[in-house]
Amino acid sequence: MYKKNKDFKWAIARDNFLTQNECDEIIEKIKTQNKMFDNEDFIERNGSWTDFNDDPIKDKIFNVVKIANSMCFKFNIGGVGGCYGKHYFAKDFEDLCENGPLHADLSPENNALVQLSEDGTEEYRDETFEKEIEVFDTTTKLTAIVFLNDDFEGGELVVWDYPIKVKRGRMVIIPSFAGHRVKKFTGNDRFVLATFIKGDYFK
Repeated sequence: MYKKNKDFKWAIARDNFLTQNECDEIIEKIKTQNKMFDNEDFIERNGSWTDFNDDPIKDKIFNVVKIANSMCFKFNIGGVGGCYGKHYFAKDFEDLCENGPLHADLSPENNALVQLSEDGTEEYRDETFEKEIEVFDTTTKLTAIVFLNDDFEGGELVVWDYPIKVKRGRMVIIPSFAGHRVKKFTGNDRFVLATFIKGDYFK
């Protein structure tokens, strides 16, 4: 018989990971710091990204992820591969199809992120990720999302077919291979921190 992990979950959440003031401070950093990409097509699909790898918040997130991993996922993890602020623009997401395609944060070693349509045919190869982000490969184990605001309609994080409600200050941790997406939203823009945890490849 194979050893099972009876504690495994597709997503776990911790509320009040950040206070309202802490969320507001990080949003201001996202708005004012240099952006990583200027490709408009990329930003429409993935939001505008800001580097937080030198910010103390990265270690605070990892400390919580380590506890969650020991209790739930039990993956072999070693550290943070990347920590980024993401600014999703309401104007780009308000017209999304309600059931858009899922994506994962673990990809082949050639670092080629390909998004597939529902019938399994290739839609596009995201060259921006391939050239600029060295996080997504077979060592990407866990993804931690921290919601920084909730003053908009919609915008839930969908993991497979399960929507997770957005709540300011809430951290959600999922396996990086889990299919997920952002539901369409209207009103104000949406801000999150996305942190990617790495370790030796699954074996």
